[in-house]
Amino acid sequence: MPVSNITTDQFVQIQQTPAGLPSRIGAALIDYTIVIIYFYLFYWINYYSVKNSYHTLSEYFIFIYFMIGAFYQFFFETFNKGRTIGKIVFKIRVVNKDGSTPTIGSLFMRHILRIVDYGVSGIGIFIILFSKNNQRIGDFAAATMVIHEGSYKQLRITLDEFAYASKDYTPVYPEARNLSLGQAELIRRLLSTYKTNQPKTTTKNAETIKQMDILTGKICNMLNIEKSSKDSSFDFLTTILHDYQHIAMELI
Repeated sequence: MPVSNITTDQFVQIQQTPAGLPSRIGAALIDYTIVIIYFYLFYWINYYSVKNSYHTLSEYFIFIYFMIGAFYQFFFETFNKGRTIGKIVFKIRVVNKDGSTPTIGSLFMRHILRIVDYGVSGIGIFIILFSKNNQRIGDFAAATMVIHEGSYKQLRITLDEFAYASKDYTPVYPEARNLSLGQAELIRRLLSTYKTNQPKTTTKNAETIKQMDILTGKICNMLNIEKSSKDSSFDFLTTILHDYQHIAMELI
């Protein structure tokens, strides 16, 4: 089961599990069944009203009744923390990528695009199958995702990554402050693929060294700095990542 790992701008790491297609289809079937029953009841209310010679239902009443049914999922997700009845049964909910509750605008966007996702083409189902976080078009447009409720439990400040730095630590490359969070994360991931307990000549390490050399050159050009000749690309990237983290922690 895929897991979504997100590091926010506040250096909070969130781990949550995207809801799979079976759970989402199961929840949708329950919700659509509820909507069908809702409109079926409306039909019979209107039918018996006419049959018994009562006044026909007003256009205003019909409009309100229709809107409640048409926007059932939107209303429930808005006022029930991203959950419809079907989602409650399957223990899934709609969230922003950082785990927070979506805005009304985001929920409205994904609801409107449900027509595209689950319409005649059913393209949303295929996109859910092949997207990284099991997102449909509506989710991409609204920057949301559907997760298993029980998976949103690993919320922690990643202070362990800063344990190396003492209070009097002085950054070697102050220019590291100009790195973006995404760039720092790219450096961290590349460094994590290098196995220091294995020879440099191993296929994996040799390939990682090539990638580190390329990344080192790009960072030096971008930040207008020069790597020390005595440092390897691994040493340089490790240092600049530490500098970035230290500077970032001072700003928090």
